Amino acid sequence: MRWRFALSVCASFVAGAFAASSLQRRVESVPPPDDPRVAPSARVVTVSEPARSCDETISECERARDFYRAQLVVYEGTPQAWPVDVPDAFRETPLRDALRESFDGLATVNEMDCEEYPCIALVALTSDDQSCCTQIEERLPDPVRQKMGGAYMYQSEDGRMAAALTFGAPDRWNADVSTRATWRMEQMVEEAQDR
Repeated sequence: MRWRFALSVCASFVAGAFAASSLQRRVESVPPPDDPRVAPSARVVTVSEPARSCDETISECERARDFYRAQLVVYEGTPQAWPVDVPDAFRETPLRDALRESFDGLATVNEMDCEEYPCIALVALTSDDQSCCTQIEERLPDPVRQKMGGAYMYQSEDGRMAAALTFGAPDRWNADVSTRATWRMEQMVEEAQDR
C-alpha cells in the first residue's frame, strides 16, 4: 500500500514538473506602489504572451495583400491603356457618331465608357424583334462592323432589352483585353440597373 502511495506521489511530482515546463510564460514582477497599507512583501505579477515581432506582422499583411491583389487581377483584369495605333473608327467621338447613325430607329446609346481601351456602349433596344441586333450590325460602318468584342445583354428598368457592347479593333484584341472588357461591361450594367 505504501509503495502505491509513493508511486502516486512520484507520478504527481513528475506530472507537475512536466505541466510547469510546458506552460512556461514570461512573468514580470512589478514592485507595489508606495502605499503604507500594502505589505512590503506583496508583489504584483503580470503574465503576458511573447510578443510577435513587427516584421512578422508586416510580412503577413504584405502576403495577404499580394494574394488579394492577384485575385482581383484574375477577376477584373488589368486596366488597358489606349494603343497609339488604334484606328480612329474605334475612338470615342467617331464611334459615338457611327453608333447614333447605325442605331437610328433600332436602339439608343445611353452611355459610353472610353476611359480605357476599348470603348463600351450601353445600348437600349427600341424593339423586341430578335432580328434588330443583326440589323444594327449590318448598319455599322466597315471597320466597326468587324469589331472584336463582346455583348452583355440585360433588361432595362422599363422592361426593354439592353446591351453593353464592346468595340475593339480585331488586331488589338487579346485575353487581357477580353477579361478587362468583360468586367467593365458587368460594372456598367450593374450601375445602370442600380440607378
